[in-house]
Amino acid sequence: MALLPEILLRRSRKKFANRNVPKEIVTEIITAAQLAPSCFNNQPARFIIVHDEHLKELHPALSRGNAWAKEAPFLLALTSRADLDCQITDRDYFLLGCGLQLENLILQAVHRGLFAHPLAGFNEDVARSALGVPVDHRIYTLVAVGYPDENEDLEDKGRKPMGEIAYDQSWGDPFNG
Repeated sequence: MALLPEILLRRSRKKFANRNVPKEIVTEIITAAQLAPSCFNNQPARFIIVHDEHLKELHPALSRGNAWAKEAPFLLALTSRADLDCQITDRDYFLLGCGLQLENLILQAVHRGLFAHPLAGFNEDVARSALGVPVDHRIYTLVAVGYPDENEDLEDKGRKPMGEIAYDQSWGDPFNG
């Protein structure tokens, strides 16, 4: 199987090497997000890059379970709202567009030797206040980004069987590849 190496290398790490990320590489990963497909190229995600002394302002938003992210050299906040992308009948496409942008960002980070770990555990109101996010935008995830600590012991969580996530021709008929 010829999957991209970045897909195979991507892991949800939690330990950072004590190393800053050059601005050129941060620019690359944001550019990768810009280049993701979206409905009519609307690019619905808005990213706030938080680094240096401003990181401490965002730390109170992190849940206890995500305290490890305080060691990240930078955090990204991904924000959006429904009208930033296509709204066709009763379907809003902005979350799909945001997901595609985030995946491009993550894979580019891995390509450059980084890891980018999206977080669900954060207080949106605290993050909104710290970052000055307008009330008409939601913060969908914070992303901790940095170089991995190569000494981190990674657990292999495995994946669901293909037939559990993909169906052949109709719902419930497992696709077996």
